[in-house]
Amino acid sequence: MKRLVIILALAACHFVISMAAFFLSFAAGMGRFDTGAAASSSESALAAASTVLQFPVFPFVLSIFPKAVPFPLEYVPFLLNSLLWGTCLYLLAAWLMNRRKESRREIPAI
Repeated sequence: MKRLVIILALAACHFVISMAAFFLSFAAGMGRFDTGAAASSSESALAAASTVLQFPVFPFVLSIFPKAVPFPLEYVPFLLNSLLWGTCLYLLAAWLMNRRKESRREIPAI
């Protein structure tokens, strides 16, 4: 149960951050849409962060559904992606902690 809570907490954090990055990068792009001006470095960094946080689910979903999906379903890929990220982050942290514990055991006593 504790693992599930940690995974869901990580997924919720990822969801909030990825949605914020997505909407902020979209708003920044729309702000300069009619001017034709180049994107600023901060806007480019925000767009890159949004792209990274949307990986790997969004390229897959866009290849299957190139057109928009109905309103309630459009947040499902965000949720699935966040659950995937939360699970992977939890597994990575657990693996690193196990590895650190094992390396402490292998140190010979002097």
